[in-house]
Amino acid sequence: MHPHTSHGIESGAMLRFHKSPVSALEPFYLPSPFVVNGEPLLLASLVSADENGWVVWWDLGTKRPLGIWRAHESTIVTVQQMGIHWDGDVPRLHQNSFGKLLTHGRDNCLRIWDLFRVSSFDSMDWNLCKVLHKTRDTARNPDVYEIPVNALNFCNVAARSEMIATPASLSSENFDIYIVSNDRLDRLHSNVDTCEILQQNQDSHETDESRKFGAIMQIIWTGNLQLVVGYESGIVACIQLQKNFIQVVWVNDSHLKYPILGMASTLNRVFTCSASDRIVVNNLKTGKTVAISKIKHKGISSLDVTINNNIWLVSVTTWDGFSRIYSYDEDSQAAVNGVLKPSIKLRRVPPKVVPSVKRSSAHQKIELPDLRGRIVKLSKSQNGCNNALVERSDGQSKMILRSSERRVLTRYAFVGYQDGRVATYILSDS
Repeated sequence: MHPHTSHGIESGAMLRFHKSPVSALEPFYLPSPFVVNGEPLLLASLVSADENGWVVWWDLGTKRPLGIWRAHESTIVTVQQMGIHWDGDVPRLHQNSFGKLLTHGRDNCLRIWDLFRVSSFDSMDWNLCKVLHKTRDTARNPDVYEIPVNALNFCNVAARSEMIATPASLSSENFDIYIVSNDRLDRLHSNVDTCEILQQNQDSHETDESRKFGAIMQIIWTGNLQLVVGYESGIVACIQLQKNFIQVVWVNDSHLKYPILGMASTLNRVFTCSASDRIVVNNLKTGKTVAISKIKHKGISSLDVTINNNIWLVSVTTWDGFSRIYSYDEDSQAAVNGVLKPSIKLRRVPPKVVPSVKRSSAHQKIELPDLRGRIVKLSKSQNGCNNALVERSDGQSKMILRSSERRVLTRYAFVGYQDGRVATYILSDS
């Protein structure tokens, strides 16, 4: 931990199930019996996925699975909770899809799973949709919806409310937009080509191959009808969806020639990373570059952003296998560079068991587990959660005091490793 940081970290549980590298992580939020500022306080659980298509839904209190199932036949690229998005530290729930999990694999399938249903959004009463299997020997659970999705590259898919953005089924350079409606998926926009839209806006009828952005690498929603797309060429574009047309709001080339590998957005900022050592921050409305920070570690393969007690935290995993957490402060310097301050470095996890030993005719070969980090995720911290109250059936309430109750206030960092383990860390103020 860097000595000037205002955040500390302590090791939590090491979650073990996956027999192949962890490929995706997602904090998955459940209703709780607590309220904060009159609104329900959400309890974090975790969904992890691997390169063999397995999904594990973890209870972070018991450190045991709530469910285990094989969701896909090959690497899972995306796991995302539907029905919730965050405006900074304020969760926004969408009643029609809250409780569903989206998964997307290299088997060219997107699936949506019902994990729980809320019977009353006033009291936030909820129940699991079924008893999920907890062994490897059970068949894949039935899913809610399934559609074929282009998986020729490693682009994710992204959901917001009932909207889903995917790589286009016809071209890896374009995207499709779907809406979940009446237990079915309807396609609203097909094969959207950002370069073509730009040319049309410029009233140009000539095809300029140099304007091609390459394959889509990353997609995130930044509003109910707005998304940001990152391309193989390093171009980042903000897209506004309208009923009858699509508008390109801005284009940024700060990562030019380096494929976009990670994107995250909170409030009015978009954070992007690439195969370079740069983290670029853009103003969501204008596209103006607010900050460029070089972290001196090339190949930023995973990026996440959260806000804890008004402090912005940016987490990354790089190709050297380390995960790092930085604090972000635009006001720290007048210059655009250097606004990321090192906060926490999560080292490669040492093996917990004696490595296996294989004999050969010439010598002994000791096989060490691959300890490189693959992906890092941060849980969200709800605004004012330290003032949370426990609701009681008599209509009264009390402050959260017991340690078992305070678990709902815990803020986590999760790291998925090449050897299949998932490390949990607890973030704290210090």
